[in-house]
Amino acid sequence: MKITIVKKPFGRVRKLQEVTYELSTKPETLRELLRELVAIEVARYNEPDTVLSFLTEEMKQAAAIKFGPIAERNKVTVEDSIAVMELAFEDGLFKVLQGQHVYTSLNEPIVSNDLPWTFMKLTFLTGR
Repeated sequence: MKITIVKKPFGRVRKLQEVTYELSTKPETLRELLRELVAIEVARYNEPDTVLSFLTEEMKQAAAIKFGPIAERNKVTVEDSIAVMELAFEDGLFKVLQGQHVYTSLNEPIVSNDLPWTFMKLTFLTGR
């Protein structure tokens, strides 16, 4: 099953972009959808970057350069990431929308599979 998610790319780019994800199963609830998306992103994060690992090894031999946190980042687990995602949703740190529908619970059934999804990270502003 394919779904489309509207998201803001990293960096200073302000234009939203659509990204398509291929899911292995058809999720029935928001929790199932978010768990599968987290698993996809964790797998992508944990993939070794072959060019970076090659450069790192070559540069270590020559003692020319260090990549530090980029090359030596820790692997993350799907279970921990799912727990963080669920806690963040319950704490209201992000909202999930599909078309005009706003999801308020992780156990809420999915409204439609045809409409694009939007994930909004909420930022709390402080003032004097």
